[in-house]
Amino acid sequence: MNPKVAFFYPYRPANGVSALFVRLAKLLNSRFSTETCVIDFHDGFMSRQLEPSDSVELRLFSNDTFVDVVAGEILVLQGDVPYRIRRQLRISTGAKVVYWQLHPFNFIPAVIPIIGHRLGLTDRPQLYRLLSRALLPRQLKTSIDFVQLLNRRRSLFLMDETALRTTETYLQCRLLNPQFLPVALVVPDKPQREHRISMTVLNIAWIGRLHNFKIYILIHTIRRLIEVSETTNCCLIFHVIGGGPEERMLADVDPSSRSFELIRIADMGLKEMRDYLLERIDLVMAMGTAALEAAALGLPVILLDFSYSPIRTAYRFRWLQDAQGFDLGHPITTKDDDTSGTSLHELLAALQQDYKNIAAASYLYCRRNHNIDTVSADFMALVATANLLYGEIPCEMFQKSWIRRIYDSLQHNILTAQDAEKKA
Repeated sequence: MNPKVAFFYPYRPANGVSALFVRLAKLLNSRFSTETCVIDFHDGFMSRQLEPSDSVELRLFSNDTFVDVVAGEILVLQGDVPYRIRRQLRISTGAKVVYWQLHPFNFIPAVIPIIGHRLGLTDRPQLYRLLSRALLPRQLKTSIDFVQLLNRRRSLFLMDETALRTTETYLQCRLLNPQFLPVALVVPDKPQREHRISMTVLNIAWIGRLHNFKIYILIHTIRRLIEVSETTNCCLIFHVIGGGPEERMLADVDPSSRSFELIRIADMGLKEMRDYLLERIDLVMAMGTAALEAAALGLPVILLDFSYSPIRTAYRFRWLQDAQGFDLGHPITTKDDDTSGTSLHELLAALQQDYKNIAAASYLYCRRNHNIDTVSADFMALVATANLLYGEIPCEMFQKSWIRRIYDSLQHNILTAQDAEKKA
Protein backbone atom coordinates (compact mmCIF):
# COMPACT_ATOMS: atom_id res chain seq x y z
CA MET A 1 0.00 0.00 0.00
CA ASN A 2 1.42 3.39 -0.98
CA PRO A 3 1.71 6.00 1.81
CA LYS A 4 -0.76 8.87 1.82
CA VAL A 5 0.32 11.91 -0.20
CA ALA A 6 -0.71 15.29 1.20
CA PHE A 7 -0.62 18.38 -1.07
CA PHE A 8 -0.28 21.69 0.78
CA TYR A 9 -1.14 24.99 -0.90
CA PRO A 10 -3.86 26.98 0.88
CA TYR A 11 -4.87 29.70 -1.58
CA ARG A 12 -8.25 31.10 -2.56
CA PRO A 13 -7.98 32.63 -6.06
CA ALA A 14 -7.57 30.42 -9.14
CA ASN A 15 -3.88 29.68 -9.65
CA GLY A 16 -1.59 27.18 -11.35
CA VAL A 17 -0.10 25.53 -8.26
CA SER A 18 -3.46 24.75 -6.69
CA ALA A 19 -4.82 23.46 -10.00
CA LEU A 20 -1.78 21.19 -10.44
CA PHE A 21 -1.92 19.82 -6.89
CA VAL A 22 -5.63 19.02 -6.80
CA ARG A 23 -5.52 17.55 -10.30
CA LEU A 24 -2.68 15.25 -9.30
CA ALA A 25 -4.32 14.32 -6.00
CA LYS A 26 -7.43 13.13 -7.85
CA LEU A 27 -5.49 11.13 -10.42
CA LEU A 28 -3.18 9.40 -7.95
CA ASN A 29 -6.20 8.35 -5.96
CA SER A 30 -8.14 6.94 -8.88
CA ARG A 31 -5.35 5.47 -11.01
CA PHE A 32 -2.71 4.35 -8.52
CA SER A 33 -4.99 3.58 -5.55
CA THR A 34 -2.89 6.01 -3.54
CA GLU A 35 -4.55 7.76 -0.61
CA THR A 36 -4.31 11.51 -1.10
CA CYS A 37 -5.41 14.65 0.64
CA VAL A 38 -5.27 18.38 -0.03
CA ILE A 39 -4.68 20.90 2.73
CA ASP A 40 -6.57 24.09 1.97
CA PHE A 41 -8.94 26.75 3.25
CA HIS A 42 -12.58 25.68 3.34
CA ASP A 43 -13.16 28.10 0.45
CA GLY A 44 -9.74 27.63 -1.16
CA PHE A 45 -9.26 26.81 -4.83
CA MET A 46 -8.36 23.16 -4.22
CA SER A 47 -11.34 22.76 -1.89
CA ARG A 48 -13.68 24.16 -4.52
CA GLN A 49 -12.44 21.68 -7.15
CA LEU A 50 -13.30 18.59 -5.08
CA GLU A 51 -16.50 16.75 -5.97
CA PRO A 52 -18.52 14.52 -3.62
CA SER A 53 -17.47 11.53 -5.73
CA ASP A 54 -13.77 12.23 -5.22
CA SER A 55 -12.02 10.08 -2.64
CA VAL A 56 -9.51 12.82 -1.88
CA GLU A 57 -9.46 13.90 1.78
CA LEU A 58 -9.85 17.60 2.47
CA ARG A 59 -7.83 18.66 5.50
CA LEU A 60 -8.99 22.13 6.44
CA PHE A 61 -6.46 24.89 7.01
CA SER A 62 -7.00 28.28 8.64
CA ASN A 63 -4.84 31.12 9.85
CA ASP A 64 -5.71 30.61 13.52
CA THR A 65 -5.69 26.81 13.97
CA PHE A 66 -3.28 23.93 13.41
CA VAL A 67 -3.36 21.12 10.87
CA ASP A 68 -1.40 17.88 11.30
CA VAL A 69 0.74 15.87 8.90
CA VAL A 70 1.44 12.52 10.55
CA ALA A 71 4.35 10.10 10.38
CA GLY A 72 4.39 7.97 7.25
CA GLU A 73 2.68 10.58 5.08
CA ILE A 74 4.37 12.35 2.18
CA LEU A 75 3.93 16.12 2.31
CA VAL A 76 4.23 17.89 -1.06
CA LEU A 77 4.91 21.62 -0.87
CA GLN A 78 5.52 24.36 -3.36
CA GLY A 79 9.24 25.18 -3.37
CA ASP A 80 10.14 27.80 -0.77
CA VAL A 81 12.83 28.86 1.67
CA PRO A 82 12.46 26.77 4.86
CA TYR A 83 11.80 29.59 7.32
CA ARG A 84 8.67 30.56 5.37
CA ILE A 85 6.88 27.33 6.20
CA ARG A 86 3.46 28.08 7.65
CA ARG A 87 3.45 27.94 11.44
CA GLN A 88 -0.05 26.41 11.37
CA LEU A 89 1.43 23.18 9.97
CA ARG A 90 2.30 20.58 12.59
CA ILE A 91 4.50 18.12 10.75
CA SER A 92 5.59 14.87 12.36
CA THR A 93 9.31 14.21 12.40
CA GLY A 94 8.50 10.92 10.65
CA ALA A 95 6.69 12.53 7.69
CA LYS A 96 8.49 12.60 4.35
CA VAL A 97 8.73 16.04 2.70
CA VAL A 98 9.00 16.87 -1.00
CA TYR A 99 9.45 20.36 -2.44
CA TRP A 100 8.31 21.02 -6.01
CA GLN A 101 9.91 24.16 -7.44
CA LEU A 102 7.15 25.76 -9.52
CA HIS A 103 8.60 29.25 -9.85
CA PRO A 104 12.24 30.07 -10.66
CA PHE A 105 12.67 32.26 -7.58
CA ASN A 106 11.10 29.88 -5.04
CA PHE A 107 14.36 29.30 -3.16
CA ILE A 108 15.86 32.78 -3.55
CA PRO A 109 15.48 34.73 -0.27
CA ALA A 110 13.83 38.13 -0.75
CA VAL A 111 16.16 40.98 0.23
CA ILE A 112 13.17 42.85 1.68
CA PRO A 113 10.16 40.52 2.19
CA ILE A 114 7.41 43.06 1.63
CA ILE A 115 8.55 43.84 -1.92
CA GLY A 116 10.09 40.48 -2.76
CA HIS A 117 12.15 40.64 -5.95
CA ARG A 118 10.72 43.84 -7.35
CA LEU A 119 14.07 45.59 -6.93
CA GLY A 120 15.12 45.00 -10.51
CA LEU A 121 17.19 42.01 -9.38
CA THR A 122 15.65 39.37 -11.63
CA ASP A 123 18.28 40.00 -14.27
CA ARG A 124 21.07 41.11 -11.93
CA PRO A 125 22.28 38.05 -10.01
CA GLN A 126 25.60 39.66 -9.10
CA LEU A 127 23.87 42.67 -7.54
CA TYR A 128 21.46 40.34 -5.74
CA ARG A 129 24.33 38.33 -4.26
CA LEU A 130 26.10 41.51 -3.16
CA LEU A 131 23.00 42.84 -1.38
CA SER A 132 21.96 39.52 0.12
CA ARG A 133 25.43 38.83 1.50
CA ALA A 134 25.41 42.24 3.16
CA LEU A 135 21.80 42.26 4.41
CA LEU A 136 20.85 38.62 5.00
CA PRO A 137 23.95 36.40 4.99
CA ARG A 138 22.43 33.77 7.29
CA GLN A 139 19.24 33.45 5.22
CA LEU A 140 21.29 33.13 2.03
CA LYS A 141 23.43 30.35 3.52
CA THR A 142 20.31 28.64 4.86
CA SER A 143 18.71 28.60 1.43
CA ILE A 144 21.85 27.21 -0.19
CA ASP A 145 22.17 24.48 2.43
CA PHE A 146 18.46 23.66 2.24
CA VAL A 147 18.36 23.31 -1.54
CA GLN A 148 21.44 21.13 -1.53
CA LEU A 149 20.00 18.96 1.26
CA LEU A 150 16.75 18.48 -0.68
CA ASN A 151 18.66 17.61 -3.82
CA ARG A 152 20.95 15.11 -2.08
CA ARG A 153 17.97 13.36 -0.55
CA ARG A 154 16.06 13.26 -3.86
CA SER A 155 13.31 15.44 -2.38
CA LEU A 156 13.56 18.34 -4.81
CA PHE A 157 11.58 18.35 -8.06
CA LEU A 158 12.16 21.13 -10.60
CA MET A 159 9.49 22.15 -13.09
CA ASP A 160 11.97 23.20 -15.79
CA GLU A 161 15.55 24.08 -16.61
CA THR A 162 14.85 27.76 -15.90
CA ALA A 163 14.21 26.88 -12.26
CA LEU A 164 17.53 25.03 -12.11
CA ARG A 165 19.54 27.79 -13.81
CA THR A 166 18.00 30.53 -11.66
CA THR A 167 18.65 28.67 -8.42
CA GLU A 168 22.24 27.83 -9.29
CA THR A 169 22.98 31.34 -10.58
CA TYR A 170 21.52 33.32 -7.70
CA LEU A 171 22.65 31.01 -4.91
CA GLN A 172 25.97 30.20 -6.60
CA CYS A 173 25.63 26.50 -5.90
CA ARG A 174 25.63 23.37 -8.03
CA LEU A 175 22.83 20.81 -7.97
CA LEU A 176 24.09 17.45 -9.16
CA ASN A 177 21.71 15.10 -11.00
CA PRO A 178 18.64 17.36 -10.65
CA GLN A 179 15.19 15.81 -10.97
CA PHE A 180 12.77 17.43 -13.41
CA LEU A 181 9.03 17.05 -13.06
CA PRO A 182 7.10 19.34 -15.42
CA VAL A 183 3.72 20.91 -14.78
CA ALA A 184 0.94 18.50 -15.79
CA LEU A 185 -2.66 18.63 -16.89
CA VAL A 186 -5.24 16.45 -18.60
CA VAL A 187 -4.67 16.61 -22.36
CA PRO A 188 -7.51 15.21 -24.52
CA ASP A 189 -6.74 12.55 -27.12
CA LYS A 190 -7.34 15.13 -29.84
CA PRO A 191 -7.72 18.92 -30.04
CA GLN A 192 -11.17 20.32 -29.39
CA ARG A 193 -10.58 23.33 -31.68
CA GLU A 194 -8.67 23.47 -34.97
CA HIS A 195 -10.11 26.55 -36.67
CA ARG A 196 -10.49 30.28 -36.17
CA ILE A 197 -13.69 31.82 -34.84
CA SER A 198 -13.64 34.56 -37.47
CA MET A 199 -11.50 35.34 -40.50
CA THR A 200 -12.01 39.10 -40.21
CA VAL A 201 -11.12 39.63 -36.53
CA LEU A 202 -8.47 37.87 -34.44
CA ASN A 203 -9.60 37.23 -30.86
CA ILE A 204 -6.62 36.96 -28.51
CA ALA A 205 -6.74 36.15 -24.80
CA TRP A 206 -4.44 36.69 -21.85
CA ILE A 207 -5.14 34.22 -19.03
CA GLY A 208 -3.63 34.71 -15.59
CA ARG A 209 -3.63 36.48 -12.29
CA LEU A 210 -2.43 40.08 -12.43
CA HIS A 211 0.50 39.75 -10.03
CA ASN A 212 3.63 41.86 -9.75
CA PHE A 213 5.71 39.57 -11.97
CA LYS A 214 3.02 39.23 -14.67
CA ILE A 215 1.61 42.73 -15.04
CA TYR A 216 4.56 44.26 -16.88
CA ILE A 217 4.64 41.71 -19.69
CA LEU A 218 0.86 42.09 -20.03
CA ILE A 219 1.16 45.87 -20.39
CA HIS A 220 4.00 45.45 -22.89
CA THR A 221 1.98 42.89 -24.86
CA ILE A 222 -1.06 45.17 -25.09
CA ARG A 223 1.07 48.02 -26.41
CA ARG A 224 2.75 45.78 -28.98
CA LEU A 225 -0.61 44.43 -30.14
CA ILE A 226 -1.94 47.95 -30.59
CA GLU A 227 1.11 48.74 -32.68
CA VAL A 228 0.56 45.63 -34.84
CA SER A 229 -3.11 46.40 -35.33
CA GLU A 230 -2.40 49.97 -36.42
CA THR A 231 0.47 49.17 -38.78
CA THR A 232 -1.23 46.19 -40.46
CA ASN A 233 -4.90 47.25 -40.23
CA CYS A 234 -5.57 43.86 -38.65
CA CYS A 235 -8.57 43.97 -36.29
CA LEU A 236 -7.57 42.57 -32.91
CA ILE A 237 -9.74 42.00 -29.85
CA PHE A 238 -7.71 41.32 -26.70
CA HIS A 239 -9.51 39.59 -23.82
CA VAL A 240 -7.79 39.95 -20.43
CA ILE A 241 -9.11 37.06 -18.33
CA GLY A 242 -8.20 37.34 -14.66
CA GLY A 243 -7.90 39.86 -11.87
CA GLY A 244 -5.37 40.48 -9.17
CA PRO A 245 -3.64 43.00 -6.93
CA GLU A 246 -1.93 44.84 -9.80
CA GLU A 247 -4.88 45.21 -12.18
CA ARG A 248 -5.12 48.94 -11.41
CA MET A 249 -1.91 49.33 -13.44
CA LEU A 250 -3.85 48.55 -16.61
CA ALA A 251 -5.40 51.98 -16.27
CA ASP A 252 -2.07 53.40 -17.45
CA VAL A 253 -2.54 51.73 -20.85
CA ASP A 254 -4.47 53.65 -23.49
CA PRO A 255 -6.23 51.00 -25.60
CA SER A 256 -7.96 53.48 -27.91
CA SER A 257 -7.42 52.43 -31.50
CA ARG A 258 -9.68 51.99 -34.50
CA SER A 259 -8.40 48.41 -35.02
CA PHE A 260 -7.85 47.25 -31.41
CA GLU A 261 -10.34 46.52 -28.64
CA LEU A 262 -9.58 45.60 -25.03
CA ILE A 263 -12.08 43.48 -23.07
CA ARG A 264 -11.65 42.95 -19.32
CA ILE A 265 -13.05 39.81 -17.69
CA ALA A 266 -12.91 38.79 -14.03
CA ASP A 267 -11.63 35.44 -12.79
CA MET A 268 -13.45 32.40 -14.17
CA GLY A 269 -13.88 28.83 -13.03
CA LEU A 270 -12.01 26.22 -15.06
CA LYS A 271 -15.06 24.98 -16.98
CA GLU A 272 -16.31 28.50 -17.63
CA MET A 273 -12.89 29.54 -18.89
CA ARG A 274 -12.57 26.53 -21.21
CA ASP A 275 -15.99 27.21 -22.70
CA TYR A 276 -15.05 30.86 -23.22
CA LEU A 277 -11.81 29.92 -24.98
CA LEU A 278 -13.49 27.39 -27.24
CA GLU A 279 -16.34 29.68 -28.18
CA ARG A 280 -14.62 33.05 -28.50
CA ILE A 281 -10.80 32.87 -28.69
CA ASP A 282 -8.40 32.22 -31.58
CA LEU A 283 -5.02 32.71 -29.88
CA VAL A 284 -3.80 32.70 -26.27
CA MET A 285 -0.83 34.62 -24.88
CA ALA A 286 0.09 33.37 -21.41
CA MET A 287 2.67 31.75 -19.15
CA GLY A 288 2.66 28.77 -16.83
CA THR A 289 -0.34 26.46 -16.49
CA ALA A 290 -2.59 28.91 -18.35
CA ALA A 291 -0.53 28.46 -21.50
CA LEU A 292 -0.88 24.68 -21.25
CA GLU A 293 -4.63 24.82 -20.59
CA ALA A 294 -5.13 26.66 -23.87
CA ALA A 295 -2.77 24.42 -25.87
CA ALA A 296 -4.53 21.30 -24.56
CA LEU A 297 -7.76 22.58 -26.11
CA GLY A 298 -6.09 22.93 -29.49
CA LEU A 299 -5.53 26.69 -29.47
CA PRO A 300 -2.24 28.19 -30.67
CA VAL A 301 -0.25 29.67 -27.79
CA ILE A 302 2.38 32.40 -27.60
CA LEU A 303 4.40 31.75 -24.45
CA LEU A 304 5.18 34.83 -22.37
CA ASP A 305 7.96 35.39 -19.86
CA PHE A 306 7.88 37.57 -16.74
CA SER A 307 9.45 40.64 -15.21
CA TYR A 308 9.23 42.41 -11.87
CA SER A 309 9.90 45.76 -13.51
CA PRO A 310 8.73 47.65 -16.62
CA ILE A 311 9.97 46.25 -19.93
CA ARG A 312 12.06 48.97 -21.56
CA THR A 313 13.01 47.30 -24.86
CA ALA A 314 11.07 45.28 -27.41
CA TYR A 315 10.45 41.74 -26.16
CA ARG A 316 10.86 38.74 -28.48
CA PHE A 317 7.64 36.73 -28.64
CA ARG A 318 7.72 32.97 -29.40
CA TRP A 319 5.41 29.98 -29.78
CA LEU A 320 4.91 27.58 -26.88
CA GLN A 321 6.29 24.74 -29.02
CA ASP A 322 9.61 26.58 -29.33
CA ALA A 323 10.20 26.43 -25.56
CA GLN A 324 13.28 24.58 -24.31
CA GLY A 325 13.68 22.44 -21.20
CA PHE A 326 9.96 22.49 -20.23
CA ASP A 327 10.17 26.29 -19.91
CA LEU A 328 6.81 27.89 -19.10
CA GLY A 329 8.12 31.39 -18.51
CA HIS A 330 11.45 32.74 -17.34
CA PRO A 331 12.79 36.10 -16.06
CA ILE A 332 13.12 38.49 -18.99
CA THR A 333 16.71 39.55 -19.67
CA THR A 334 18.57 41.19 -22.54
CA LYS A 335 18.67 37.74 -24.18
CA ASP A 336 14.93 38.17 -24.78
CA ASP A 337 15.31 41.42 -26.71
CA ASP A 338 13.59 41.54 -30.08
CA THR A 339 16.38 43.29 -32.00
CA SER A 340 14.28 43.71 -35.14
CA GLY A 341 11.10 44.57 -33.23
CA THR A 342 9.08 42.41 -35.61
CA SER A 343 8.64 39.09 -33.78
CA LEU A 344 4.97 39.68 -32.94
CA HIS A 345 4.20 40.83 -36.49
CA GLU A 346 5.84 37.67 -37.83
CA LEU A 347 4.00 35.30 -35.50
CA LEU A 348 0.59 36.81 -36.25
CA ALA A 349 1.32 36.82 -39.99
CA ALA A 350 2.28 33.14 -39.83
CA LEU A 351 -0.91 32.41 -37.91
CA GLN A 352 -2.98 34.05 -40.63
CA GLN A 353 -1.34 31.79 -43.23
CA ASP A 354 -1.20 28.47 -41.37
CA TYR A 355 -3.53 28.53 -38.39
CA LYS A 356 -4.32 24.81 -38.25
CA ASN A 357 -0.72 23.56 -38.26
CA ILE A 358 0.49 26.12 -35.73
CA ALA A 359 -2.41 25.25 -33.41
CA ALA A 360 -1.61 21.54 -33.83
CA ALA A 361 2.03 22.16 -32.93
CA SER A 362 1.04 23.85 -29.64
CA TYR A 363 -1.30 20.96 -28.83
CA LEU A 364 1.27 18.25 -29.65
CA TYR A 365 3.95 19.99 -27.59
CA CYS A 366 1.60 20.08 -24.59
CA ARG A 367 0.56 16.44 -24.99
CA ARG A 368 4.12 15.21 -25.43
CA ASN A 369 5.64 17.08 -22.47
CA HIS A 370 2.86 17.82 -19.96
CA ASN A 371 0.26 15.06 -20.17
CA ILE A 372 -0.74 14.13 -16.63
CA ASP A 373 -0.79 10.41 -17.45
CA THR A 374 2.97 10.48 -17.96
CA VAL A 375 3.82 13.03 -15.28
CA SER A 376 1.79 11.22 -12.60
CA ALA A 377 3.73 7.99 -13.22
CA ASP A 378 6.98 9.96 -13.00
CA PHE A 379 5.75 11.60 -9.79
CA MET A 380 5.11 8.22 -8.16
CA ALA A 381 8.57 7.01 -9.15
CA LEU A 382 10.23 10.14 -7.77
CA VAL A 383 8.40 10.22 -4.43
CA ALA A 384 9.32 6.56 -3.96
CA THR A 385 13.02 7.49 -4.03
CA ALA A 386 12.70 10.75 -2.06
CA ASN A 387 14.09 10.09 1.41
CA LEU A 388 14.11 13.26 3.48
CA LEU A 389 12.09 13.16 6.69
CA TYR A 390 10.92 16.40 8.25
CA GLY A 391 12.76 15.58 11.47
CA GLU A 392 16.05 15.42 9.56
CA ILE A 393 15.93 19.08 8.54
CA PRO A 394 18.23 21.02 10.93
CA CYS A 395 16.21 23.23 13.28
CA GLU A 396 18.34 26.29 12.55
CA MET A 397 17.07 26.30 8.96
CA PHE A 398 13.66 27.37 10.23
CA GLN A 399 14.97 30.39 12.14
CA LYS A 400 13.82 33.75 10.78
CA SER A 401 15.57 37.08 10.59
CA TRP A 402 14.12 39.96 12.61
CA ILE A 403 12.83 41.53 9.37
CA ARG A 404 11.03 38.31 8.44
CA ARG A 405 9.56 37.93 11.96
CA ILE A 406 8.11 41.44 11.86
CA TYR A 407 6.77 40.93 8.34
CA ASP A 408 5.20 37.55 9.16
CA SER A 409 3.58 38.95 12.30
CA LEU A 410 2.03 41.80 10.34
CA GLN A 411 0.85 39.41 7.63
CA HIS A 412 -0.68 37.07 10.21
CA ASN A 413 -2.60 39.94 11.83
CA ILE A 414 -3.90 41.09 8.44
CA LEU A 415 -5.00 37.60 7.41
CA THR A 416 -6.65 36.93 10.78
CA ALA A 417 -8.57 40.21 10.55
CA GLN A 418 -9.69 39.36 7.00
CA ASP A 419 -10.91 35.93 8.10
CA ALA A 420 -12.79 37.50 11.03
CA GLU A 421 -14.52 39.93 8.66
CA LYS A 422 -15.62 37.06 6.41
CA LYS A 423 -17.03 35.10 9.33
CA ALA A 424 -18.89 38.18 10.55
